[in-house]
Amino acid sequence: MDSLAQPTEAPPRRKRLERLALLSELGDALLASLDPAETLARVAHVTVPGLADWAVVHRWEHGRLRFHAAAHADPGKQAQLVRFFEHLNLPTDLDGAVARVVAREAVLVVDAAQPLPGRPGDEALLPGIALGSCIGVPLSADGKLLGTLFLHSAHRSFDEEDLELARHVAARSALAVDHEQRYQAAVDELRRRDELTAMIAHDLRNPLNSIALNLSLLLRTGRADDRRRGRSQLDAIKRGVQRVGLLMEDLLSLATMNTGRFRIHVQPQAVACLLADVEQALAPQAEHHGVRLEILPPADALKVVCDRERVLQVFGNLVTNALKVAPRGSAVRLRAWQEDGVVGFSVSDAGPGIAPDELPTLFERYWRGDAHSQSGTGLGLFIVKNIVEAHGGRAWAESGPGRPGATFCFTLPRAHG
Repeated sequence: MDSLAQPTEAPPRRKRLERLALLSELGDALLASLDPAETLARVAHVTVPGLADWAVVHRWEHGRLRFHAAAHADPGKQAQLVRFFEHLNLPTDLDGAVARVVAREAVLVVDAAQPLPGRPGDEALLPGIALGSCIGVPLSADGKLLGTLFLHSAHRSFDEEDLELARHVAARSALAVDHEQRYQAAVDELRRRDELTAMIAHDLRNPLNSIALNLSLLLRTGRADDRRRGRSQLDAIKRGVQRVGLLMEDLLSLATMNTGRFRIHVQPQAVACLLADVEQALAPQAEHHGVRLEILPPADALKVVCDRERVLQVFGNLVTNALKVAPRGSAVRLRAWQEDGVVGFSVSDAGPGIAPDELPTLFERYWRGDAHSQSGTGLGLFIVKNIVEAHGGRAWAESGPGRPGATFCFTLPRAHG
């Protein structure tokens, strides 16, 4: 039996498949990075050899074209091509095809004798690289020129279908680059804002420390009757300074977390000493609220590996939140326990508790629940979570029917030996 002849694929169908493959590769390339410069470079490489023998991308900066990337189907000619365009000095008064592309017009040149105007003798730097047929398309988005893409083919002449495909490649690429530039600008703006926040918080810290120190001296010195008359006002000022100081610490922490510069410096700390420090620092605030601060230390002499100042910041945020909602005459309880190589801590209040649907989002940035954040920035619990996780621990909250108030818990690694 004669074997059946296998049908050969028609050129138009093969060409459509090749173009679909190129667009698919382009999509992958545009998703591979959020760096506009890297994306622009990928555009040149995607079009070679599927659409052109070689391609060059220029970016538009400060009113002139600047070479960005080039790709050649022959790896042996890649370096030569890049070197040529790196040395090519494009004039500011462009003419011909380049000027038309900069004016955001797509150009098809069937036989390109000189595709890019440069210095006399520049063409001598390009021996063995045929200019051939040429397509030039603008890379523009949202009415803004981002650059140009020029494609060259020596083995065939480009046609209108090729021009349309090049337009599509340029449009998708420019849109992606524009979005990446906007994203990068937003990231840079956030970084600058965080750096400014950190600077302001740092600059405010010194005068606040000075005020707090002098308040303490005033409370300890002078005549007894003067101290009694002014003590309530001085105590109010001191509490205000402490609240502003806690806010400054939160702003500094947030700024370093956002910029990736948040660091902790750990060493063994006695749990009993940490709780005593918390009590000493926050007892006056609890007294002002008419709430008892009860410390329930562990039975054993436990130690944790932690950054002492950061852990005190955690307690400061949790206890301050608890004091806001605890009824007068009630207690806020601090407890510590050990389990499975970690030491757990909890801060419990007798307030109204937390709705079940709010528990999963408690530790998100800017969370401000109806009960537990009557005032403030909504950053406290977010900072608590990040500090605890930087120590390798975890933070969570417990509240619900049959459980009075709310309990906020976190763990720290136990120090052995």
